[in-house]
Amino acid sequence: MRQLNSFGAFFADDEQTVVRNYSRARYEAASWLASTGRHTLYQRLARMQAGESFAEISAP
Repeated sequence: MRQLNSFGAFFADDEQTVVRNYSRARYEAASWLASTGRHTLYQRLARMQAGESFAEISAP
């Protein structure tokens, strides 16, 4: 997931790649939720929506 640094990179390639990317993102979000709580998860999602890369928001 960390190498996906743009919207286009997440949805690039074929359908199987997109499904795999969604699965990885789901796993990451579940990990954040379990370790830091819902508030931090929503903060990170807001940061990504504001334009930060997945690598930036997933850094410890």
